Amino acid sequence: MKRGISPLLAEVLLIGLAVSLIAGLIAYGNDMFKKRSEETTENFAAANSCNRVEFNVKKLKCDATNLLQSITITNDGESEIDAFRVDSGNQIFYNELDSSLEVFGATSINGNNIPEQTEVKIIPAIKKGQELQYCGNKIQTIKIICP
Repeated sequence: MKRGISPLLAEVLLIGLAVSLIAGLIAYGNDMFKKRSEETTENFAAANSCNRVEFNVKKLKCDATNLLQSITITNDGESEIDAFRVDSGNQIFYNELDSSLEVFGATSINGNNIPEQTEVKIIPAIKKGQELQYCGNKIQTIKIICP
């Protein structure tokens, strides 16, 4: 006569295995859902901060050969600005500020010797934790005309 485990014990073991697998899946799914939820909240907060960014170019300073030396920018929004990216089409320059440009403050950024008559795009950035997030919805395009 062959001996084995009783059908009742086999069923109890199978049910126990199924319950532990389901519990593991629930724990894994819950952790993944929580992580995704936090990432979405952070991304929404950063995007919302970009909506509060407004700036204006107030003054261009050129040298004697009509190369741009500096750009004076004012912060007219409701959020501090931490950096600017200047895209001249041929080159991109990053200007991270020593300290945040406060609301209604002004600062000068490097003009990087961009020649007169060049069209440039200026893109503000805010800090998201330790990383910069550029606000692509707040681009200003200007044409360099030296005074």
